[in-house]
Amino acid sequence: MKKILSLILVLVMATAIAAGCGKSSGGASGADISSVKTFGDLEKFETDGYTFSSTKFATVVIADGNYYRAEVDLPEDVSAALDELSWEDPDHDKKLKEILAPLEIGKLTNLSEQIIPQEELDKLVGKTGQELLDDGWEAGGSTLDEHSMYMYNGAFQYNVTFEETIVETDEIFGADAIKDLTVKSIGPAEISSNASDVD
Repeated sequence: MKKILSLILVLVMATAIAAGCGKSSGGASGADISSVKTFGDLEKFETDGYTFSSTKFATVVIADGNYYRAEVDLPEDVSAALDELSWEDPDHDKKLKEILAPLEIGKLTNLSEQIIPQEELDKLVGKTGQELLDDGWEAGGSTLDEHSMYMYNGAFQYNVTFEETIVETDEIFGADAIKDLTVKSIGPAEISSNASDVD
């Protein structure tokens, strides 16, 4: 059975995304993301959550005003070493980084390229919740208010507001509660818990 451990810190960074996309600041140290070769090289950048399974480790990195997902394949001995780490150990994060540091980055994905431009989001106004679901959107676990719910598309989440009131019950919630509702507006992208998902 595939064992997945996840620590996701979801930051509300819509403003940072809107202001930062396309800029080339290189992160706090001025480092270039293209220079990254190993997991240890990621120390130069701000990170935002990670997830790992028995075979892969992925973390979200913020660089050049964009979000990137860095993935590494875990050899069996490294996977075993991660499993042996105790969450109660005050040096847990330090030891985790030391274990992963030598591993080469297998895949680096610019997640910010998945952000849907506002003009494209505006074209979805008038569609039903079911049409969004049919197009691959995922409903969030709970409503933000009586008319709004986070919906996920790729690595990002969006505040979707509906014309009608969202009514949830013990039997009807999430996707079932919004499938017949009409989209009124969709807000800007925020990084989501899907960003560091591994297969």
